[in-house]
Parts: sequence; C-alpha cells; structure tokens
Amino acid sequence: MKNITISARGLILLLCLVSVCTAPAFTQQSENCSRIGEWPYGRSSAVCVSGEYTLLGNGRTLELLNTSNTGSPARTGAITIPSYIENITVSGNYAYVSGFYTGMYIVDISTPSQPVLTGAFETGKNTYSVQVNDTHAFIASGYNGVYIVDITSPGTPAETGFINTDGCAREIALSGNYAYVADDGGGLTVLDVSDPSSPSEAGSLNIPSVKGVYIVDDMAYLARGSDGISVADISTPAEPVEIGSLETGGYAYTVEVTGNYACLADGWTGISIIDISTPSEPATVSTFYTGNNTQDLSTSGHYVHAAILARGLCIVDISTPASPVKAGAYDTPDYTYDVHVQGNYLYVANGADGLFILDISQPSSPCEVGFFAQANLVRGIFVKDSYAYLANYSSGLLIVDVSNPSAPKEVGSFDTEDRARDVYVENNTAYVADMDGGLRIIDVSTPSAPVERGFFDTGGNSMGVDVSGNYAYIADFRQGLRVIDISDPSAPVEAGFYNAGSDVRGVHIQGNYAYIADNNGLVVIDISTPSAPALAGACTGIHGSNGVFVRGNYVYCANGNHGGLQIVDITTPESPVKAGYYNTGGYSDRVYAGDRFIYVADGPAGVVILDNDLDSPVGPDWATLPPTFTLHQNYPNPFNPMTTISYTLSEPGHVLVRIYNIRGEQIRTLVNKNQSPGKKIITWNGSDSNGKQVTSGVYICKIFSADAVLSRKMMLIR
Repeated sequence: MKNITISARGLILLLCLVSVCTAPAFTQQSENCSRIGEWPYGRSSAVCVSGEYTLLGNGRTLELLNTSNTGSPARTGAITIPSYIENITVSGNYAYVSGFYTGMYIVDISTPSQPVLTGAFETGKNTYSVQVNDTHAFIASGYNGVYIVDITSPGTPAETGFINTDGCAREIALSGNYAYVADDGGGLTVLDVSDPSSPSEAGSLNIPSVKGVYIVDDMAYLARGSDGISVADISTPAEPVEIGSLETGGYAYTVEVTGNYACLADGWTGISIIDISTPSEPATVSTFYTGNNTQDLSTSGHYVHAAILARGLCIVDISTPASPVKAGAYDTPDYTYDVHVQGNYLYVANGADGLFILDISQPSSPCEVGFFAQANLVRGIFVKDSYAYLANYSSGLLIVDVSNPSAPKEVGSFDTEDRARDVYVENNTAYVADMDGGLRIIDVSTPSAPVERGFFDTGGNSMGVDVSGNYAYIADFRQGLRVIDISDPSAPVEAGFYNAGSDVRGVHIQGNYAYIADNNGLVVIDISTPSAPALAGACTGIHGSNGVFVRGNYVYCANGNHGGLQIVDITTPESPVKAGYYNTGGYSDRVYAGDRFIYVADGPAGVVILDNDLDSPVGPDWATLPPTFTLHQNYPNPFNPMTTISYTLSEPGHVLVRIYNIRGEQIRTLVNKNQSPGKKIITWNGSDSNGKQVTSGVYICKIFSADAVLSRKMMLIR
C-alpha cells in the first residue's frame, strides 16, 4: 500500500477496531481442521457502483465505500465471504457476489454499514461472474457452463436450469429473452433463456478470446484480451455479426459503455477510452495508466471506478474523455505469498505491497500494527530476532529491521543474480532460492552490508530452500530435489539429487526426511544419506501443492486452489496418510505451522489461521501455560433444543467460544470479547450463525483464550 491517503490507510490500520460483519457459516469444506481467525484482505478484481456507494472486492472482503466525495472514498461497511471475490453485481437491495472458487453469495446491502450475507448458491467450481434480472441469477462458471438460479427468495436461491457452452464462460449480459455469454475460446454465445429451466443456444459469433460483454440496444461490445475491443451487431440474436474492432495494445478484461464511449479495463495498460460513435470504426481517444493491472470497472456519470489488482480502487474523471484525470483512490493489499511467525507477530509477504506485520496475540482477531512498503515483489520471508529477510524477487534479498513492529525500516539489501523466491536464515547466513540464479549464500552478520559468500547453479528453477546441518535442500521445480553441501559456504557443491518426476515447489526438513510439495502431492524422501536421497513414501491425491511445512506428526501442504490446506499424518513417514483439509477460499501459496496454530498464505485472499483438531498443543503461539480458564461439560447433554455452557476464568482476557460440527466446520460464534474473571454461563439453542436449526448429531464447543484451547463434545437429539 504505497502513497496511501489517511482515509484509506487509516481504516486498514485499524481493522481490528472497525466492525466487520462476519458471514454466516455456509458450506466451508473442511475435515479435522477449524478456522481460528483470518486477515481476509488482498487483491481487487471486482467493482460495482450503486448510487453513492462503490462495492469493491478486497480479497475475500466485500467493502462498501461511500464515494459521494470521489476524492475521499470512505469505508462504510464490510463483510467477509468464504471465497476470493471475482465479480460483483447489484440489483435493488442485494449484491450478488462471485466467490471465484466456490459460487455465488447474496448480500443484503439495504443498510450499507451492516451488510448481511443472506443466501448462497455454491457450485464448488470456478465462478467468474453473475448477472441478474428480476427473478433469476445467471452464473458464468468457466468451463463448467452457465447456471440459472431462482433468486425470488434471496435466502434460498435454487437452481432452475443449466447449460454447457463451448468455451470458458466468463461474463454474461442480459437483453430481453437472451443471455450473451463472453465464452472465452468459444466466442460470443447467445442463449435463449425465455424458459430459464430449459436454456438453449440461439446463436454464436466465433471469434477468439472474448473476456467480457456489454449490451447497448442492438450492439454487443466485447472485451477481447490482447485483441482489444470488438463491436457486434446483435439485432438478429441468432446471427450476431462483428462490424468493428480495435487493438488497444493492452489486455481487455471487461468493458462498459457510457454515451459514445466504451471504457475498457485494459490490464497493465490501464483504462482505455474508445470512441464508439461510429460502431464500425471504434477509435482510441485516450488511455489512463492506473499503475497496475486493471481488472474490472464500473461507470457512474462521468466517473470510471476501476478495480486495480494490487492497488484497490481508482476513480477516474472522464468528463473530458481525451484527458482523463484521477479523482480518488482507496488502497487494498496485494497477493500474500508467504508468512512467518515470531512471538506474537505474524509477518506477511504481500507481493508488490511489501511487508505487513500483524499482532496475533489474539489469533481470532489478527490486527495490523506495522507496514513496510517497497518497490518490487516480496515472494518469501524469514524472520529471525530483530530482522525480517525478504526474498524480493528481481531485487534480490531485502533486510528489514522489525525490532519495532510498528515502524519497520530497511537496513540492507543484496541484488541476487535472478529472481529471489524463498529465503532461509541460520548462523548469520541467508540462503536464497533465486530461480535461474540457483542457490545464493549471503553473509548477513552485518545486516546493513550483506555480502555474498558463494553460490551454486542448480540448473533448474530454485523455488524453495530449507537448511539442516551442513546441507541446503533446494526445491528445484522440474529438476527435483537438490542436496547441496554448504560446509564451505564459499564453495558449495552438490551432494545428492532426487528426480521427483514432477514440479517441486517447496521443501521442509524434519529429522532424516525431506518433505517436498509437487504436482502429484506430498513426497517423503529419506535423506539419512544426503548423497543418496531415496523415496520413502508418498501421499497422492494432493494435486498442485505449492508449499509445505512439517510440525510433529503432521505435514501441512498449501494446495493452491485444489482444496486450500491439506493435512497429512506422517507418524509413519513411509506411509503418509491424508488426515484433514480446509478449503481456505483463496489460492494457498505457502504455510507456516507455529507451536499452536497453522497460518496459510492464501494468495489473493490474505491469511487464514487454522487449528489442526487432531493435534494436541505442543506449546502456545500467544502466551504461557498453565491455562487460566476451565470449560465445564454442557448441561443437559444430550439436549434438545437448548443447552447451557459454562466456563470459569481466573484472569481477565479475551475469550472466544465457538461451536463446530464433527467435520470441523464452524457453526456459530457464541462469545468473542474481553471478559472479567469469574464463572460465565451462556446458552446455545441449536441454531447456526444464520439462525437456522442444525440437524441431530455430535457438536464440539471450543473455548479459546490467550493461553490455551479447550473443547467439549455435545450431543443434539432432535
């Protein structure tokens, strides 16, 4: 978040103090894993203007900004949904939000300061966008086709119809009885939806790379990626005809029309303004550079509100189309690539935005306390003592003094050969996985003047590094696992090699085993003889693993968009077994397992803090034992429909009480506040966070305080 105005920046710094509505517990796929807390902020891919409010996607958080004063957008309300926000459409008092990895969410915004998640239609598949009419929502679900959903009852949306398209359905525009689908790879597909239960293809225009579509009268304006914009005559829906086109030099994601002008969200080019007064001859009027990847836009009067991937909201005045002017902005974070925990602080490697420092003394409510901005792309992080070591991609290694977490400052840097992706620090030495530059070994005994001691060209793409004893272990992408003897840092040599046969992205060492994450899952390598690493075991079915972290008898795999976090039991390393998972809602890139909790770098959706329900604590992340509270067994038990839960606090502190089902899915939060010492009594009426009665079964009551977590099983019998 660079060059941030106090109105936006101040709000983000005080997120822990601002009321953010929490989404009801719709389906959150998980097993033996519970969510403790989150920092659900990240990239902006979606924006929609409705009256004096602009709705902006900020990772998994839907922000409602009052933009009546375009120069100072003000945060009015916010709500977190279960998945990264890809698209937003507003109709009446409801926002229809595309959760990219899960489905559509319906949010009541009649009170902007208190948005409420009302309903959900979860496809479990990629959801690019939603368009609605009075009775139905039309969901563009990529290669999974188009879903048509009855929304007359927003709390219980129900599938009415479905149709597959030839390409990747990315965006939909409605006109009369027709839905026009931007069907990337299949062109423009026209669907007859006069009977929503039985949609059929009415016509098509076979042109490549259609990303977005906007309809005005008998014209369809198409955003076509690197091909710019096309204009199609749809006066005969069965036979759409391209009548004009223009290459803009950018990458058009979406388009909107205002008057005689088409505005393109044109990727890294910014916002392209196109004169369409003669539709057959579109012409570029001007381009406004937004400073990052422009993903989406929404027009209102003579303003364009643009979602800028790593920057947030940019408002541009186009009252003079030939000379657009920036009118306002609201910053959001970038992509979370990596995390590291030290003491009560979580350090977040946040891509182009730099380093965020979060206070996790209350893991249920992580709070930003410090921020360090820099000009490149932070991909990896390792914190030791008073310094954070950042793998700063094309700028190499960056060293930041974090002795005062609220005021981190740069103290030194070293420009490596290629692109720094990961870093490990031990004995005043930083080991950097430098992509094509291999392994770089850097002396950081004087942080202000780091010096390279040696390097080793791995011959592949060094993406991850871990160190144990005299050996560095390199996740060398398609070259497998490299074992490098670093006993003489000035002359490292290869000691061993294991060809995994797949793309290796991460590695973590525990004892005599190297645990590597690759496309096929988790692979366990016996490194008791470093010169001859050998396959010990494997856990398949965990496709696309990015990062891996070992703690005790469990391995935690950051599994991208293939299930979020995966937990593998390695009690017997030769026979690893999948033990649990948690669908994080983003794109999990790396993971860090502290003494108590698991911290997932969830890509565009921020950070998720989880608890492995199978693992007993080996020590708290946040304070010291013994616990200062007691959780008593609920009474009656079994119960129907209500039960009493009591607990006793011996010291004042923050208390969190939550109900989970047997699969580890969060059902309801009963308490989340500071409390004084003494016995507390609360009740649970068997309902979830949406007020709906849950079914019979076993439920778990968990109480979290600043020093431990206790749980009790409860039986509900209807």
